[in-house]
Amino acid sequence: EAYIEANPTNETVAALRVNVMLFIDASGQIVYSKALDWQQEQEVEVPESLLEHIYPESILVKHPDPESSVSGIILLPEGPMLISSEPILTSMGEGPIHGALVWGRYLDSEEIVSLGETTRLSLTVCRLDDSQAPPDFGVARSYLSEDKPVFVKPLDSELVAGYTILEDVFGNQILMLRADITRAIYQQGHSSLLYFVSLMAAVGLVSVVLILLLLERLVLSPLSRLSASVSNIGGSGDLSARVIATGRDELASLGGEINRMLVALEKSHEALRISEEKFKHLVEDMNDGYIVVQGPKVVFANARGAEMFGCSREQMGDKPFQELFSSEVARGLAEIQTRTRENEAVPQQYEMKVLGRDKAERMVELGVRLIDYAEKAAVSVVIRDITERKRMEEALARQAQELVRSNTELSSVNKELEAFSYSVSHDLRAPLRSIDGFSKALLEDYSDKLDDQGKDYLQRVRAASQRMAQLIDDLLNLSRVTRSDMHRDTVNLSAIAEGVVDELQKLDPGRHAEFVIKEGVIADGDGRLLKLVLENLLSNAWKFTGKHAQARIEFGVTPNGGKPAYFVKDDGAGFDMAYAEKLFAPFQRLHGMAEFPGTGIGLALVQRIIHRHGGRIWAEGGVEKGATFYFTV
Repeated sequence: EAYIEANPTNETVAALRVNVMLFIDASGQIVYSKALDWQQEQEVEVPESLLEHIYPESILVKHPDPESSVSGIILLPEGPMLISSEPILTSMGEGPIHGALVWGRYLDSEEIVSLGETTRLSLTVCRLDDSQAPPDFGVARSYLSEDKPVFVKPLDSELVAGYTILEDVFGNQILMLRADITRAIYQQGHSSLLYFVSLMAAVGLVSVVLILLLLERLVLSPLSRLSASVSNIGGSGDLSARVIATGRDELASLGGEINRMLVALEKSHEALRISEEKFKHLVEDMNDGYIVVQGPKVVFANARGAEMFGCSREQMGDKPFQELFSSEVARGLAEIQTRTRENEAVPQQYEMKVLGRDKAERMVELGVRLIDYAEKAAVSVVIRDITERKRMEEALARQAQELVRSNTELSSVNKELEAFSYSVSHDLRAPLRSIDGFSKALLEDYSDKLDDQGKDYLQRVRAASQRMAQLIDDLLNLSRVTRSDMHRDTVNLSAIAEGVVDELQKLDPGRHAEFVIKEGVIADGDGRLLKLVLENLLSNAWKFTGKHAQARIEFGVTPNGGKPAYFVKDDGAGFDMAYAEKLFAPFQRLHGMAEFPGTGIGLALVQRIIHRHGGRIWAEGGVEKGATFYFTV
């Protein structure tokens, strides 16, 4: 405090050429401040806009170490200010830091002139948000970036200007600086260049005369001879001729290159001739006819093409193409040749009837496209005999019509089958229910009036009626499976198998059986129909292992010819492989009703479902060795 009272007088501050001086303690509080207006030569208030930057965490107040300092520019409403902040230390320049001393001086026009005199440069400073800034500042700003912080632009033959953007102490872009520098080096170089050009012009004039003389002797005359040789070869078309090239200069090298080019052209021409010969042989040997039309005439025809039109090659060449083709094809060829001249032609195809030498009518297909023939535009026509193909197409069309008729009849049959199913479901079941019901009533109500034989007869009547009802249900299920719509999707067969096994175990919880179901078995098919498949196969395995004290039933998948085959395997009664084909026939049974109950419809139902999925089903087994049923979808 004693230092503050003794030192910072107005004269001291003026001598330091600062406008503001602030003493700030370690807590960020201003303990002393002074501000001077040099023009009015009087003390003024410290600008509020400057005080807004003085707070405890400001970089102007908080110094991390005794060696730190902050200096730069801050932009105030009163104008840009040069600012400097130093930590307040002991007289020995040591810590701890007791606060900060902040100095500030306005960067006004007088200060800018002073800086220009110090640097011997003409300086101009403008705010970036100044709408009255000179136009060149706006142009320069468009070229400035982080990668290019300085932009240089010549103003005239004597001055060049450099532009850059100034940032404040907080890193914000606030000002643009322009420095004008004299082009002393450019002016000296310009004078030297004029002297050098004058000297070179004199030397050059002399050199040109000498060069022209040498050029005539060493270049122009040999070049003229070389040009004449090339012209003679071009006029004669003789690719075996060679130009005369003597010496070791560039013209001799050029002559050698021309001769090598002539050798290559000669070989290429020979290869082209051989290729054309091969093409002609190929065209002659092809099964299709081939002709070339150029203008109104047929200029080429292979033997097959002439034969298709009932002419010889000579006759083909004598006839206009309008006489050979149908009017439609002739118009198309004429249109294509017209479009050729307008660069609009595209390949086309036509069909027409022709009479061959045997006077038999044939249907042919014409493939037409543009080609170059003898260095002129032409139209090639490939003629293919499609008589047999047309017959096959007509046969296929007839078969398609027959198929439509068959589908119509099948649809009618299906409707009749649906009506029959309805009749079976309602008309046949009612009498069976009556037979079963009255037989039950007789057994219950007249039991005391019937002897054992009468009761046995009634039990047999009930059993037969119930079996008949089951057969009717199985037949209806078989019919529905054949006619129902399929909805393919990804089906988890393992989950379906586990559900079927749970139901089987609930029906007979006292049975001991080991079930092995492979996890994650997926198939593509109709989930409802594939569930019927697994219900039938697993129920059969459960049924035919019923006489074994300990049974094992397995569901899994195995590779079969590059695609998965799903299987249900058991160790039950099995079957004789000699009767394997009968397994899937409706009502066919390999075991008696007394031994294993059933109607013989289940496996037939399974086979139809698998066939609807485009797969197949087969079985393997042995008597008392179990059975394995495989299927694919």
